[in-house]
Amino acid sequence: MYINKKLDDVELIKNILDGDEKSLEALILKYDPFIFYIVSKKCGYFNEDFIQEGRLVLYKAIYDFDDKKEFSFFSFFKLCLDRKLNKLISNEKNYKKFVNEMILEKVHLAESKNNFLTRDKLYFPPLVFDNKIEFIIYEDCIINGLSLTTVSKKLNISYQKAYYYYKKVLQKIFNDLGKYIYTF
Repeated sequence: MYINKKLDDVELIKNILDGDEKSLEALILKYDPFIFYIVSKKCGYFNEDFIQEGRLVLYKAIYDFDDKKEFSFFSFFKLCLDRKLNKLISNEKNYKKFVNEMILEKVHLAESKNNFLTRDKLYFPPLVFDNKIEFIIYEDCIINGLSLTTVSKKLNISYQKAYYYYKKVLQKIFNDLGKYIYTF
């Protein structure tokens, strides 16, 4: 079926509910830039997981939208997206807080056993970093809560490279704290 660019959201949704996949594709392409904009505005950086969640919210909003109400699909979708992103951001902050508490608990445990901690093992004694970039990302992003964009600029590396090291550090934390995290 040929999709006329002039179709509004309600007509596209009706076509989607009738099984037209081209209408679904057109609506996704229409709202993708908005999802990118809102995610980067709320998070302060490009977050691929949140963008994917935004697309899922769009898909769910298509099927939950009631055109008999007095508001537009855009307003309904924006409300759903804002709520979902606020919940995800809150969960992410709670997770970081939990990880930081676990780290501090390990430091206190090490101090109580009279273990002396070296500079590169200051916060997380069993965690071993492969290089200085990992340590700085760990210290600045996870401990101090700086954004990955800020840290990548500080280190003078690309955001993608910083994100790679950030994921690597998170994997080390998961490996070490896995038994605690999954009971969270």
